[in-house]
Amino acid sequence: MNPTRFIESLLIRYALMFPIWKVKKGNGSFITFDMGEKVTYKKKNGSECFTGSIHLWVYLCDWIVVNSGKIILQSENSEEQIISGLNSLKIKK
Repeated sequence: MNPTRFIESLLIRYALMFPIWKVKKGNGSFITFDMGEKVTYKKKNGSECFTGSIHLWVYLCDWIVVNSGKIILQSENSEEQIISGLNSLKIKK
């Protein structure tokens, strides 16, 4: 395995040890996962937003989401399938 891919794999495995409390579909097949502690920040307009102390943004690549050995969804799915699949994940609020 390429050393860069190995390090990326380790970092993702480490991040996924934390509870995921928000998952969101972006443009195309981009998805984001917020994990760990909730961090508050203010936007330019003064409104408050939350992000995770670990924020995983998956983009510009093919991806799959696997749960208990079963593929839940993948980047090739339709927009509706991705939204439905992400909504089916059990997220800790």
